[in-house]
Amino acid sequence: MKRPQLAEAQRVRAAELFGQGRTSAEVARLLEVSDESVRRWRRVWEEGGTDALRRRPAAGRPPKLDDAQVEQVRASLEQGAQAHGFEADLWTLERVGTVVERVAGVVLSRASVWRLLTGRLGWSLQRPERRAVERNKSEIARWIAHECPRIRRGAVNTRAWIVFLEESGVSLLPQVCRTYAPRGRTPLLRHRLNWKRASMAGALGYHSTGPGRGARLCFHLNGCVGFKRERLLVGFGITT
Repeated sequence: MKRPQLAEAQRVRAAELFGQGRTSAEVARLLEVSDESVRRWRRVWEEGGTDALRRRPAAGRPPKLDDAQVEQVRASLEQGAQAHGFEADLWTLERVGTVVERVAGVVLSRASVWRLLTGRLGWSLQRPERRAVERNKSEIARWIAHECPRIRRGAVNTRAWIVFLEESGVSLLPQVCRTYAPRGRTPLLRHRLNWKRASMAGALGYHSTGPGRGARLCFHLNGCVGFKRERLLVGFGITT
């Protein structure tokens, strides 16, 4: 079910619950929507009944893309940007506009592309999640099925800790991101030339003979990269 149809179904269901004498708080809880939305729906329902909560045809100029063309665009976008010849698998308004022109033969403005994405397609602006190209799902499944049980058995036999450790180095340079400024006046971000680095590491440990004891977390921060892991392992009573 598409998002507009789902929203309409929620409003119609809310009208049924209003007719049963349910309170606004009950309706909001049952439909998992905000109290403000339910109060607004109730006012509309009291004035015009259930039909007032149904979708109305959009007024004004008809859309340039019909429903069939929108579905063609959706299918094309879901193939990924690289499938359409772009270097990175990221979508921008310009790239989406190019695909719309290729698929539907319709030229849309940036504003129209944005309305298409956020309205009819239900997309939103998001920060991508990083994932390594070398990720091997079959190897991960094998490790979970075979290696992890072997490690657990060995830890139980020796009454040892199972420790997951991760180290990361970060630069202390200020982050540069987009900002607003007067046209023709590029903003400056001033910082020290002799910038520093910091090294951070954390370890999460589980004792093999006492799983009910929960996890123990050790964390260490150092002003230079490359400190030894022994500083963390001491937190678990482990000596190397």
